[in-house]
Amino acid sequence: MGEKSTTMPCTVKAFGDEAVITGAVPNGFAVTYKGRHLRLAAKDLDDMIEQITRRFKEAKANRDAGEEVIRAVHPQVRKLYNFVGGLAARWHDEKLYEDINDYKKAIQAKCPKEFTVTKMIKRPFGFEFTHSGFKGRTFVVAIKARSTEFGLVEPKRKK
Repeated sequence: MGEKSTTMPCTVKAFGDEAVITGAVPNGFAVTYKGRHLRLAAKDLDDMIEQITRRFKEAKANRDAGEEVIRAVHPQVRKLYNFVGGLAARWHDEKLYEDINDYKKAIQAKCPKEFTVTKMIKRPFGFEFTHSGFKGRTFVVAIKARSTEFGLVEPKRKK
């Protein structure tokens, strides 16, 4: 009833979730989370912070693992850059007359046996592929005007 805030409002954001700590109440905090006004005991707030911290650490570990995967596959991909760059130049000239999937066959023929080209990308010219040594990972190579980019395709997050 006579709840009075003794702290400044604080917003905590993580992974699309947002909680606003609006003030202190006896034995806890007043929090607005997903449009609901809640009272949390200090322990509950600690649990919320622990959960956000754990999710952050998991995301960082996944990102770090992704960087290791990229470093492992990149030497094989670099060998394809000149060939794919030539195909990109040809596609730029012939895209009105040729099927992009014909390029998929040509790239697959040049790739190491561990690669499986799964999808062609028209703009910027490139392709997605999987690697038999890294199940569940999809990679992308994109040829742009001034650079060639290589990386992991991030899985779509459920909302």
